Amino acid sequence: MHHKDDIIRKAEKKVKDKKDFAMHLGIYFVVMAFLFWINWMFSPSIWWAFFPLFGWGIGIVAHYISVYGLFGIGSTDWEQRELEKEIMILDQDRSRSDSKETLELKQKIELEDEWDEGDFV
Repeated sequence: MHHKDDIIRKAEKKVKDKKDFAMHLGIYFVVMAFLFWINWMFSPSIWWAFFPLFGWGIGIVAHYISVYGLFGIGSTDWEQRELEKEIMILDQDRSRSDSKETLELKQKIELEDEWDEGDFV
């Protein structure tokens, strides 16, 4: 049950993150439309509304990447895959190290078995 609860929590978080991004994007469009309307009505000679459009747009792109990733990099799925790869690499390194230590110990024991203490006197 514990594993299933973790999956449900992760799924709920992903859904919430997607919902929050959709809300952020919707507010962005509404506010930008309002700012462009104000710009057009009161100062059409200077299009200052592009500044918040691009500035806030950077935040929108960053929010999108944090939720959906960029080319698969940065998403929760990507993080999980990378984590699993790193665990496998570290586990293989540990296994190789353990095997090397076991082999060295085995060789030492074989050498000790070949020689008697009397051989050194």
